[in-house]
Amino acid sequence: MRIPWRPAQSAEPEWMDLPGHSAAVIADNLRDLERVNRLLGGVRLTLRPLARLLSGRPVQEPVRILDVASGGADIARAIAGWARDQGRAVAIVASDISYDFLLVARDRSPHL
Repeated sequence: MRIPWRPAQSAEPEWMDLPGHSAAVIADNLRDLERVNRLLGGVRLTLRPLARLLSGRPVQEPVRILDVASGGADIARAIAGWARDQGRAVAIVASDISYDFLLVARDRSPHL
């Protein structure tokens, strides 16, 4: 299928990746992204394939997961909740290029 039109690509960094944002702006933006992931299917797009991928593995076998560019770690928290509901042991490493994002992720993930 041919896509008739697509926006021009840009090499500019994302606005949130630029330095100088207040902690409140970062936290608000990451909360918005979490809402988008939950409402528009980002969480589902992660959990469904993960469930399929792990369906053949014994539930007691530990699984390691790396979440790259995790932002506020909402997907990592969703995976942890899913694994807990399944009785599956997971070790999740959430990473991001932004130290400020990682601070928000850590504050929002006290149980991980």
